[in-house]
Amino acid sequence: MCLLAEVAYEHDEDFRSHLPLLFHAIMTAMDSPEPLVYQHAQQALVNLLYSLSARHLELHKNSGALLTEHQQVTSLIKYLQSMRSRRLWAYEDITLRHTYLASSVALAALVNAVTEAIFFESDLRERWAAEALKWMLECNSRHLACRSHQVCTVTHPELFWEWLASNVGSDDNSCCWMWTELT
Repeated sequence: MCLLAEVAYEHDEDFRSHLPLLFHAIMTAMDSPEPLVYQHAQQALVNLLYSLSARHLELHKNSGALLTEHQQVTSLIKYLQSMRSRRLWAYEDITLRHTYLASSVALAALVNAVTEAIFFESDLRERWAAEALKWMLECNSRHLACRSHQVCTVTHPELFWEWLASNVGSDDNSCCWMWTELT
């Protein structure tokens, strides 16, 4: 995460095709118990937002229509910088007894803010949802799988329900554990 935070600033265009993976890895690291991890995740997000939006705004500087988008990304970056050295949400695990996570509201808000700030990537929500679904199904950590489920339902809720509907009656083991853990 430390290296990503530094490289993201200088090589933003090289990362464009990998934005869903990068944003997802960053979001799932935001509630790490290790301060170094969540601090660098925040810095990586700030660097990506700053460099991607600055480049996009520079290319379209003569268009007055981008003022609102510039204000959105500036507000998000300022918020993230003000939260430096603090977790944005608590590390929580969903269980059958503890089905509501207060942290899921903060995660959803940040995911929405990021996708709105990177408005020039028109298919970011769909690509990020697909990446989150992949993590949800293949991840060995229940915590990461639950966070991935939350991101998937925020970015593209229909995708999760389509997958669930097509797999409920199947022999797919991932569907069984996911159904018991997330419902």
